[in-house]
Amino acid sequence: MDSVLLLGSSIPDDFILELWSKEFPAVLIARRIPGFTGYCVFQNYEQSTYEATSHLIERGYRRIGFLGQVLRFSYGQERLRGYRRALEEAGLIYDPSLVSIPDHPRDDPSPQEVAQILNTTPPPDALLTDRDLVTLAILREMGLRVPEDVALVSLDESEAAAYQEVPLTAAQPPKFDLGVQAVEMVLRLLRGEKPQPSEIVLPMPLIVRCSSPPKPN
Repeated sequence: MDSVLLLGSSIPDDFILELWSKEFPAVLIARRIPGFTGYCVFQNYEQSTYEATSHLIERGYRRIGFLGQVLRFSYGQERLRGYRRALEEAGLIYDPSLVSIPDHPRDDPSPQEVAQILNTTPPPDALLTDRDLVTLAILREMGLRVPEDVALVSLDESEAAAYQEVPLTAAQPPKFDLGVQAVEMVLRLLRGEKPQPSEIVLPMPLIVRCSSPPKPN
């Protein structure tokens, strides 16, 4: 093997940093390692979360719950920053009771995690999540309707998000472009080049659908 593309949060940071220190042609996809500069291609998690939160605020939502990811990963930090920035710019107070950040890496939020946010007083009128279908299923199991009882916006669109009974508003990950850019970068490394910029950030456009309509007065 003369090069490698790295995808997945389970790959230890130390392993990636060791490859880079040895100048082995390696490109990290869909995340970066805070505090270190290496060869990465990833989404603009902060801006996409900012836009998703701002979208809900513009449509009249004020109690916006946030189901995040562990802060040891760059995307966990960046999404939380985007969420807080949108609230601050709108003059809304950051309420920790509306935010769930796991202590350890996990894929899907648990029903207990979702319930903890929903049981705040007053309850949230909207939710942001990067696990759209799982969160939607949990809400349905709780007897809640989207968007009548709570609006729902995905921070990482699943392939089935647009085909739900209520199509989900979602930030769309640039999966094809991530692959193209990562392969082009690793091929340049194999030719002995040092690609600049070493970190490529791709946008995640917000696709507005039926799960986040204007909030009724």
